[in-house]
Formats: sequence, C-alpha cells, structure tokens
Amino acid sequence: MKYIDKQQEPQSFLTWKGRNNADLRSRNTQNLSSEAKRLWKKLNGTPEKEAIKISLLKEQGYICCYCQKRIANDDSSQIEHLKSRENYPINTLDYDNFLATCDGGQIDNTNRDKSSSPSFPEYCGKNKGSNELNITPLQVNCDSYFQYQLDFVINPTATTISISPIGNDAANVLSILNLNIDKLKANRYQALLTLILKNPLDADLEPNYANLKSKTELEAELNSLFDQTSQTFRRHNNNNNFLPYCQISYQAIKELISVIYP
Repeated sequence: MKYIDKQQEPQSFLTWKGRNNADLRSRNTQNLSSEAKRLWKKLNGTPEKEAIKISLLKEQGYICCYCQKRIANDDSSQIEHLKSRENYPINTLDYDNFLATCDGGQIDNTNRDKSSSPSFPEYCGKNKGSNELNITPLQVNCDSYFQYQLDFVINPTATTISISPIGNDAANVLSILNLNIDKLKANRYQALLTLILKNPLDADLEPNYANLKSKTELEAELNSLFDQTSQTFRRHNNNNNFLPYCQISYQAIKELISVIYP
C-alpha cells in the first residue's frame, strides 16, 4: 500500500454539485440513501465524472490505489469509494472519499472461456465491496504496516503483528483486498525482474570478492535507482506515472540486500 496525497477536486465537479444541489449533508436522513444513488447515477457518463477519474489517476501516478498495478483512463480502472456508498451514502460525492482502483479481475473474467475456465479470483476494490478498511492509502504511514517478501507475498510487519488491534487490521486489509493471489504475486515478480534488468545494481561488478560493495554502498545505489531514474518510487516522472508495483519492488530489493549483507 502506498500513500496517496489527495489534491483539490476538479472545479468542474464542484460546479456540477452546485448546479445539481448535490450537498448530501443538507438532505433529510430518511431520503439520504435514495438521493445519493440518484445523484451518483446522474453523474455517470458526464464530462465531470471523466474529470474526476483523470484527477485521481494523476494523483496516484496511474497505479492502482491498492495493488499498484498500472491503470489508465479506460476499463482497466474504476472510481472506488473508500467508504462504501452502501454504508456511507453521505460520502457518495466527497472527492476525498474517491480513489482509482484497478478492475480487480473483472476484465479477465469477462474475457475467459466460460465453458472451460473457472472464474478468476477478484481483488482490490472489486473484492472489497462494502467492507471497511482500517488501514488505507490516505494514511501517511500506511506502508509501514506491511512487509514485502522475496516470495512476493505481502504480510503485516512483525512490529505490526505485535500491536493489537493494528496487527489484525493489517491482516484484514490483505484478506479483504485479496492481495496475495497468484496473479498479483506473478505481477510483482515480473515488475521486479523488469526493474533489475533495466537498471542492474552494481552492473560492472567483477567476480572478485575484493571488489564487492558494502551494504551501505548497495543501499545507496538502490536509493539512487529509485530517486534518479525517470520512473521513480518517491516521485512522478514527466508523464505523471509511478512505476507499477514500485513500492513492492523497492522493499523487495532492500530485503534482498539485507539477505546478502545480514
């Protein structure tokens, strides 16, 4: 999970809400749910909803808010309500409640041969549904609750597990979002492999133990890899894109260095 720094909502959406008297907090609570559904349906297919999606994609560097898969302004992405519309209708039109998530396996299941192939597991927002997350990408330290292992499984950190109820919260997030399915583990492996092949650490190292770099030097190279290249972990490149699975790759390489240099 990677922190998302929310920005201002699009002006066109603000104008749309004013034009449609869409302040749900001023509504009668008895009619709130039906009114929220009506307004959300009215927003569908409008330029204002398109502007919302583009704004979210730019905030997130065109990666999924949960799994960090590459997403774009097409069927590969959806607008996610962090607090579900079912349980929190009052937040239906709150931009701070919007995230951009991947399709969660929907495209794979739509395109599969239904006569011979079982359905694929759903994940991310598609699997989350109306469930609530106690650790979210809007928390600055959200990444500190998870560790990314060299087998490409995500687990709560040892420190997180030792702190109740945060340990349970982290485990629940992984379960609700289904982040350890084989497809996502394979994607994380491929992303790390691609990153290393394009930007090999210590590429000129000779097979001479006297020339082996120290852990500190390798960690410096790792930080340079993510800070200096065009596709970075900590900031966007010129196309406003983050590298897919960037945080997981960053942590996996750090783990690899710690294994080589305990």
